[in-house]
Amino acid sequence: MSFFTTPKRARCNVALITLFTLLGLPLTAAHGEEAWTVFHVATTGSDDHPGTAGEPFATLNRAFEKLETIQAPVRIAIEPGTYREGGLRIHRRDFPTLIESTGEQNVVISGSDVWTDWTERDGKLVAHWPYDWGNFNLDAGYPKRDHDAFRPAGQRSEMVFVDGQLLWQVMTAEEMEPGTFRVDLEANELILQLPEGKTADALIEVGIRPNLLTTLSAVDLTLRGLTFQHAVSHPERDESFGAWGVSIFGEHVRGMTNAESNPDRHFSERITIEDCRFVFNNRVGLVFANVKDIVIRDTNFDDNGVSGVTANRVLRATLEDSTINRNNWRMGYLGHVIGWGPAGTKMLFMKDLTFTRCEVSDNYSTGLWLDTSVNYVTVKDSKMERNWGVGFYYEHNQGPALLKDSLVRRNGYNDGTRTIRIGDGGVLYAESEDLTIENCRIVENINFQIGSRDRDRPGICYWTNRRNDGHCRNLVLKNSLVMGSYFDGKNAPEFYNASEHRINTLVGRQAHAKEQMYIDGFLATYQGSGNRFYNSVSSRVFSTGPNWGYDRVTIEDWQKLTGQDLDSAWAPGQ
Repeated sequence: MSFFTTPKRARCNVALITLFTLLGLPLTAAHGEEAWTVFHVATTGSDDHPGTAGEPFATLNRAFEKLETIQAPVRIAIEPGTYREGGLRIHRRDFPTLIESTGEQNVVISGSDVWTDWTERDGKLVAHWPYDWGNFNLDAGYPKRDHDAFRPAGQRSEMVFVDGQLLWQVMTAEEMEPGTFRVDLEANELILQLPEGKTADALIEVGIRPNLLTTLSAVDLTLRGLTFQHAVSHPERDESFGAWGVSIFGEHVRGMTNAESNPDRHFSERITIEDCRFVFNNRVGLVFANVKDIVIRDTNFDDNGVSGVTANRVLRATLEDSTINRNNWRMGYLGHVIGWGPAGTKMLFMKDLTFTRCEVSDNYSTGLWLDTSVNYVTVKDSKMERNWGVGFYYEHNQGPALLKDSLVRRNGYNDGTRTIRIGDGGVLYAESEDLTIENCRIVENINFQIGSRDRDRPGICYWTNRRNDGHCRNLVLKNSLVMGSYFDGKNAPEFYNASEHRINTLVGRQAHAKEQMYIDGFLATYQGSGNRFYNSVSSRVFSTGPNWGYDRVTIEDWQKLTGQDLDSAWAPGQ
């Protein structure tokens, strides 16, 4: 697939539904012999209609209301268009549900409205602003943020779009320039300055709805050909489902890090998401938790304010041919919060997770973050490039995990507006066991290409009860290119000034990881073969001890110390 276009959806599996619906014939499904009920929705319809193909509903909310009354399989067939609605709900539904676009274009479910009542003033557009959603408390939710570099726009929720382009939010009149907006709460005004080349007759959309769709304990649910965009997710809704653009839950458990295994918990099961887009939402595009068997394909989780997609307590999840790009613009780009919490995707307490042909790039944060009890993982044929933090972060997991045939490149780099952090790099193998990296290119990342970080931190797998102690063991690296360089440290902290700190560690201890005390166990269990290593500046790039990254040795010393990589070579590559 192209990572920059939405792939054409496959509709073979619904052709029979469509044909029988048009002919007015009864239809049976795999769910016993029960007939499917079909509701149609179109922007030209009316909620007073019966919801047939000839007389469709006008709103999605009307179709969802009818859905709740049907104890049989239901298809909601939506004509392409923009539906400015939110608060859609599916509760404890035990029958198959298919919600899809009926055309080649996606159905757009939007949290924004079109605003037209503008007054021109001093080259800007001004409208009355009736809301005061307050600020997110980042000290409570993101305790490890960089307080010195923090900027207050990261706490806000307002969003404005001009002809689909997101305007950057600023906090003062002095900061305004083309393509920005601000909210003056004292004057109750929204003030925007149009991007260059735009005029007052442009389409101006303002986000007002916090949540678009929530499902609780649904089974056999399919979403196809839908775009979910512009959910504002403001602080007033942070403790409810309004914290996310779209939520797919079994049982909702408050707090996303509850590790307690409970066999009686309700799960959503057999969820399919195809050819969908979760884009330009103020916080998280999609969250799914307490779910068994979810398949996501040909879907974009791009340009969301914190994360594209997050997950918790999930058994068997597949993501393929999908993108998770340019997320965390709200807290990262605007607020400079890129550490604990935000990521292109962050997933916890999962078993049997597969990423295939996915791209996780250009996020203003860590890219792919698998954090705490995420085991039996395969990431293959995928890209993790130019993320502001770590490209692939495997933290506090029991394993096994496989990273194969993938590219991890230039992570930790930025546009010059923020400081390089000591944790930025390529692959961070933290407090985990049993990671295999095979046939990958891990190149040109800041600080380290493959870094290990130990802690004395016991843990237990949510799904298997397998325990680990937080010490890094059993890293297997084979048939891979690992190549670093001397990086430009103009945005680095002062202690990076020593030249040794600007030479990437290729394999070994994460540079500057104070808490690493168990390097001997990592070295004793490391297995390497068939690799190519290179750094054009220094040959001392394998980190072997706790001395702040200065314990670096050559490949020859690395081979003697570990007894590994005896058939690996020191040579540049592409």
